[in-house]
Amino acid sequence: DNRPPVRKHPSRNSVHEQGFRSTILFVTVCTEGRKPILAEKDMVNIILSTWANAQNWIVGRYVIMPDHIHFFCAPATYPTSDFHRWMKYWKRLAQQAFAVAARGDTRPHVGGRLSSTAENMEKLWQDDCWDTQIRTGVQYEEKWQYVRNNPVRKGLVENSDDWPYHGFVNDVPWHD
Repeated sequence: DNRPPVRKHPSRNSVHEQGFRSTILFVTVCTEGRKPILAEKDMVNIILSTWANAQNWIVGRYVIMPDHIHFFCAPATYPTSDFHRWMKYWKRLAQQAFAVAARGDTRPHVGGRLSSTAENMEKLWQDDCWDTQIRTGVQYEEKWQYVRNNPVRKGLVENSDDWPYHGFVNDVPWHD
């Protein structure tokens, strides 16, 4: 059997920079227990705001599904900041914003910290993510077309353009 083994956990590969070629990662993040809670306007706003505030990497194209997110991202700094540390950071920011929204609490928090009650609320994200470094412009476009059509394959819309939870935050073009 020449098939590669099926991975049960993310590979934890490091990011490889190669000359002037784009450094772009394709990422999938799932909710804890695959709870279908993301595809609603308030949650999308929390995610987009979180990405804007987690500045070491920039998010390009994305599709937010009910229980997971696909997106492309690129380093915003040189040398490149640790990708997995950035992932933990924005997921924690989103968790905190989600907790505040769930409580309906609009008061500012001392020193930017939430109460222990908010921090201990139900877990929003799975611990890890799946990430793949894009190697070619063709691969980038193929992945985007696959992701863009995810809502159609799942039967959520008939046309991918009708899915309201997709777009791009930053222009992250491919270049060799």
